[in-house]
Amino acid sequence: MGGGNPMEKLAEQSQTIPSAAGRPNWLVRSWFWLVALLLVVAVLALAWWTQHTITTTVERQIRDGLTSTLEASHHAARVWFEAQQNVAAQFGNQRDVQDQLAALLSDWPSVESDQTDPLELSASVADSLQLTQTHLQASHYMLFDPTGRCIVSSDRDMVDKHCPLQWAEYFEMVAGGRTVVIPPDPSNRHDTVHPANGAEANRDQTRTPNIYVIAPVENAQQQVVGSVGFAADAANSFRRLFPVRNDFQWGETYAASAQAIMLSPSIYEPQLRSLGLLDESLSAPLNVPITDPGQQPLLDRAQLQSNQERPLTRAAAELALAASTSDSNIRILAQPYRNYCGIDVVGGVRWLPEYRFGLITEISHEQAYAATRELQSGLWSLLALLAIAFFGFLFEAKLSRTVLSRLKSTERKLEKMGQYELLEKIGQGGMGEVYRAHHSTLRRETAVKICRSGPDDTTATIRFQREVQAASQLNNP
Repeated sequence: MGGGNPMEKLAEQSQTIPSAAGRPNWLVRSWFWLVALLLVVAVLALAWWTQHTITTTVERQIRDGLTSTLEASHHAARVWFEAQQNVAAQFGNQRDVQDQLAALLSDWPSVESDQTDPLELSASVADSLQLTQTHLQASHYMLFDPTGRCIVSSDRDMVDKHCPLQWAEYFEMVAGGRTVVIPPDPSNRHDTVHPANGAEANRDQTRTPNIYVIAPVENAQQQVVGSVGFAADAANSFRRLFPVRNDFQWGETYAASAQAIMLSPSIYEPQLRSLGLLDESLSAPLNVPITDPGQQPLLDRAQLQSNQERPLTRAAAELALAASTSDSNIRILAQPYRNYCGIDVVGGVRWLPEYRFGLITEISHEQAYAATRELQSGLWSLLALLAIAFFGFLFEAKLSRTVLSRLKSTERKLEKMGQYELLEKIGQGGMGEVYRAHHSTLRRETAVKICRSGPDDTTATIRFQREVQAASQLNNP
């Protein structure tokens, strides 16, 4: 017979079958851990990108909100100041009133005169002044001679008093025919108009600061011979211009001078009084320096530094810098800092050179970034869940490999029948299955047939014995 021994062929074929244990399993394990490591890196990168995106988006929204608030406040201030100027200018356009005021000023003695009798206005002039005062929501009106001396006023205490030296620049503009608006002046905080003789003003220092609207008075030859002024309560005016709350909770917009003195009301006046930063009898305008108290509000008063020792807040320092260079650009302070009450805030400033004061808008840092903290909390919670799921997957994979290894070991034990180790199934028939096997003692491969029927099946057993006897008679020459 040709073709060689079938058992030798089976042995040769068995040498081409790769081992189940060896390099393939090592490669599987290596790829598994590489994929796991890449997955961890990808999740961490996604977390960082998401957090960065959230923070950037919230900061941009805060910047946009602060910028919009400052622009809206600037627009409101410009509209209000122009309205004040227009009302005062309309008063100046009344020719008959102008003529009477010019005549009154021409009859008024010089500064050197000792005349002190108050002048009486005609009913028509007084009514016109009162009407303009009402339109401007002013507390009183004043008539000034060319030297800035008040000769007539609805507030008797103002008569025969000079304007402060700081108004000289404004009166030069009035002498040129312009109507001007003068904001509160921190350098003259107790009394805007002082006595002509240079003595100290006898006014109560708690008097509310005013915003003044000054319009020129011209004679028939259109020469400026004096001016008329209207005083409006600065606190009420600024309160209408800058509401104590803006679009953000725990936020405010307020006016400040170049010397870092607050010009408008504060929403924190109760806290300022409890800290000892504001006297009980005073209001915030012209009485609150915009300095950093160095601590959170409502703490021990004894630990507070004096006004002279406290540094400016970051917003006040930026505003002072902008005022020194007449820079009207908006400056946003996105990093938290303490405001004049010791509360952590973010803010923005804008100097208004045309009005000689600036705007500061601030919002609580805690409220501003509340959305960021909530989103970050949700993100880290999601990452924690992913981490739990990932390590659970690794544990399950490890457990599965352990169980599979044990099953394979058990299977190998079951596949060994006596001195024969079953290697693979090579065929099957009606009675059973034929396996390629290895004889452990003779160290050679052989074929082993396993019957499906049990030992109780006599017919199948007899047939199997016949096959064994027939196979034993085979000879390979």
